Amino acid sequence: MSTPEIQRRIFDQVKAQISHKNWIDEIAEVLGRSKNSIYKKLSGEVGLSLDELVILANEYKVHLDPILQENQAVSFNFPFLTEETTLGKHYFRALSHLAAQFESIPDMKVWVSQMEIPFIHDYNFPAITAFKFFVHEKTIWRTDRQTMSKFHIGKALEQPGFRETLSELRDTYYRIPSIEFWHTLILDITLAQIKYVMEIGAFEDPLDALVLCERLTGFVNHMQYMADLGYKVPVNGDPDAEYARFVLYHNEVAHSNNIIMLDSPAQQTVFLSFGNPNFLFSSGKSVVEYSHKWFGMLKENAQLITRESRKSRLAFFNELRKKIDQLMLEMNTLIKLQKL
Repeated sequence: MSTPEIQRRIFDQVKAQISHKNWIDEIAEVLGRSKNSIYKKLSGEVGLSLDELVILANEYKVHLDPILQENQAVSFNFPFLTEETTLGKHYFRALSHLAAQFESIPDMKVWVSQMEIPFIHDYNFPAITAFKFFVHEKTIWRTDRQTMSKFHIGKALEQPGFRETLSELRDTYYRIPSIEFWHTLILDITLAQIKYVMEIGAFEDPLDALVLCERLTGFVNHMQYMADLGYKVPVNGDPDAEYARFVLYHNEVAHSNNIIMLDSPAQQTVFLSFGNPNFLFSSGKSVVEYSHKWFGMLKENAQLITRESRKSRLAFFNELRKKIDQLMLEMNTLIKLQKL
């Protein structure tokens, strides 16, 4: 592997650790060099000294083994390894960190493969996000001592900064074109979570289960609306305004993890769910190249349901609505039994 390629990979790891847009300025300050010098090192025109390499490795937790060894070893960043997640604050902080980093990169698009509701879409419906965070806090994040023992939509939405952060992340996503692959089972996990929380009596107000089903129906209706248009429109947004392109495929065959690839000529990064909703990510060349091929194969075997594919689109979204309606019937029955 050439020295310029090694340096490029090192700087890819460093950049992934910097939350703001002025990352060149920060690296220049850390190394005590001018911005012009950093640009020359980025291009490979000037090499990193051993001292500079040690400084970057220590400051930004650069993993050198997968860079220096041309084998199957790859490096991933895992933002949730050393800091406890509480009330979703760390999760939001990690997302905001990455959103700030990638938003300014030109010609960016997003490839998405999901086995459950894409987290960025349910941000249009804060009650759904709040409920899923409640479930994560009780299962994956295990913050039982710091969160409500039972779920209540109104109380959950009162978390300081909750709505504002959702709005910021959602707006960033709506400015970036995306190609998305949704599996037939995309609602099943969320529906099962609602049923489980109801059955163990963890809704402070059981009627909230019905409210969540109504919000899920709103989510499905809005996603169908965007698929009709072929571009992204926020809830209650102006359909005549300029938004990013939205291409949706129905993935019936390939079962996979939740995978997101941010793709531009200047930067490519792959995100994988790990202890969902936690995630890890990599900008490693081999990971990116493999992901490009994988999404290409997924596209060959999926059904396009955006814009012209009206019949397939209606069938897909109608099936989702049937699942929600079935759960609403079950929840109504449980609510009536609780009143006896």
